[in-house]
Amino acid sequence: MNRTARGTRLLTGILSLLLLLSCSMAGTALADSGTSVGSLPPEIAVHCGESALAVIDTGSLAQMVDMVKYKVQPQAVELLRTKFPVFEEAARMNQLGTLIGLNFIYDDSYADGLATADYMFREDEYGNSLMMYRITVNARSLVETDADDNPLTDPATGKLHITADEDAITALVETVTHEMMHIFMCDYNRAGTAGHLDPSVFYLDLYATEEEAAAMEAVSDGILFPIWFKEGYATAVENQYAYRCSDYSQLCCDGGGEYGGWYSPQILRNAASMEKHALSRDCYVIGYLACLYLAELAENSEGRTSLISEENGISTYDSGLLRNGLNTILRLLHEGLTLDDVIYNLSDGRFYSTMDFEESFLLSDDDSAVFCSSLLNYFRWLSLDNSRQYLPNGSVLFPFDQDYDTTIDRTRDASSDLYRIVDSSDHIPSTADLSGVWDAGTSLTWQQCIDLRNSGWLSYYDEYPLLAGSNGSLRYS
Repeated sequence: MNRTARGTRLLTGILSLLLLLSCSMAGTALADSGTSVGSLPPEIAVHCGESALAVIDTGSLAQMVDMVKYKVQPQAVELLRTKFPVFEEAARMNQLGTLIGLNFIYDDSYADGLATADYMFREDEYGNSLMMYRITVNARSLVETDADDNPLTDPATGKLHITADEDAITALVETVTHEMMHIFMCDYNRAGTAGHLDPSVFYLDLYATEEEAAAMEAVSDGILFPIWFKEGYATAVENQYAYRCSDYSQLCCDGGGEYGGWYSPQILRNAASMEKHALSRDCYVIGYLACLYLAELAENSEGRTSLISEENGISTYDSGLLRNGLNTILRLLHEGLTLDDVIYNLSDGRFYSTMDFEESFLLSDDDSAVFCSSLLNYFRWLSLDNSRQYLPNGSVLFPFDQDYDTTIDRTRDASSDLYRIVDSSDHIPSTADLSGVWDAGTSLTWQQCIDLRNSGWLSYYDEYPLLAGSNGSLRYS
């Protein structure tokens, strides 16, 4: 099942941008932090939407809210902060936010959606644009169900109970880490992640022509990161392989076994040639592989490789070095290089742009197919070890061969001075100070967007004729 889906931007006259990382799950929340519901203390009740309170036993719901608010989320935040040096440095410079909201809902129409970290812009009373953050948890995925996944109602109370199933709770824990990675990137790499640093730049004059509107939308598209890149990064810090093992098995048609057969460059090439597994479609599974391959290229550019050894046909890999490569890419984007330029430079010109990479990855590019098939064979080899308790996790946060389901202790209280959950179910303004930050997106930097706005949107066609004509990204020096 998909943990998340992503909303789209709408351009209607005056362009307003509402970017949701994941499917936006609506729920009416208790906005008054002083309100108490039954036996729920106010600091718990404030996060419980009416849709959840109406159907779920308040006792088990309170335990789940407590677990996320005081244990899981702060541990996930500190884990990402300490594992990525760029985030630690950004925190010291006040370039990461300190507050976030939390909302629990019950949405039966989206039973597969565990949680989402959604962000949006709002204007304050002075007309300033504020980035707002909130985590939303859909408790539908956490209630006890029968064999057909129908929620089980307690005949005595008429309410549902939160499950004690370890796999379901682990999925929520890992999803929170995934979603917080989106939030970290939305502060540290805001131009590409959100598509802008200030949405007012893309407000369209009421008298603008259709051509001007099209040019502005093209500029906006030119800075926004592709979804496979954003989801690939977020899946790299969760239990990606264990959670989506069946999806990876579908890539392999050359053998049997409970978890699929062995992989080869040709097998991945065949899979990638199918629309379902194209990089533009499979943003989680193939996006994960694409981001780890770019991380390997980043390490190669510094004279290193994540490959540890090759023995008996199995290559072993260092997750720490791949994490370091991911860290390098985030830093380069934060410093103002476009993703086009990062990919071009790290590949020594083998990929001319992001679009070129998308069209070549696993298909015409042999090196990427070799790396990814070797990495997947390593994971499969680990999964066949009968002494292991768990499938290989796949997260770059810890060694690939470490035997664990999640490192977050859902019984341990924790705290963090970053993205602390406040007593609110609403979106909370980011406190990140991004003054002086001019980071880049896919094909354009934020400075280029400002320059185009100031010179008139139609100048886009004169200054970037190749980009305008390609309906995609091309590299510019």
